[in-house]
Amino acid sequence: MKEERIERTAVQERISEAEEEVTKLTSHEISVVQGLERLNHDLHKSQAELRRIRREMEGLEVQIDSLRAEEASLAREIKNLEDFAIRRLKAFYKLGQLGVAPIVFSAESFSKMWQRREALQRIMEHDADLWDRLQDQKGRLATVAQDLKSQKTHLEHLLVKSKEEGSRIEKQGVDRAKVLKSIQADKRLTLASIASFKEAAKRLDDTIKSIE
Repeated sequence: MKEERIERTAVQERISEAEEEVTKLTSHEISVVQGLERLNHDLHKSQAELRRIRREMEGLEVQIDSLRAEEASLAREIKNLEDFAIRRLKAFYKLGQLGVAPIVFSAESFSKMWQRREALQRIMEHDADLWDRLQDQKGRLATVAQDLKSQKTHLEHLLVKSKEEGSRIEKQGVDRAKVLKSIQADKRLTLASIASFKEAAKRLDDTIKSIE
């Protein structure tokens, strides 16, 4: 009976050790589960940020395309204006090359010529002002387009970083899930061993009672 009692004490110690191990495993399990929940939350945030960046990039693409179309339209307008201006300039110089001959022949024709010359000059001055305004507008569009391209480049950089962050979080999640699975397996084995030890302890108790 002494040997049975010694064995009973040893079994009880094993039960106590196993229960302490279960407590530790449970604490570790809770910690890992909480970590997985945080990672899941971070992953959702990362995915939402990724979607936001993509939407913003799509919006920038639309703006850039619109600016390109506007630049092309301005370029055509400037080219047409230059063509008109060249023709007017030629007409202006032709009128100037007539010199004073019309004065000798007809004061009225000279007056009309002078009026046409002044009118052409005013038109050319207006064309020059319009050309300057169009060039300024074209320059502003080019500046805005460059800013949009810079923003797009920045967003592309953020997109890469966001994807890398998402991949890192997913990998951490996979690794923690493996750890959790291992902990839960150890916990199941430990609980099973506790059940086995308790059965052994009961048999020993029954044996001791029988001997007594």
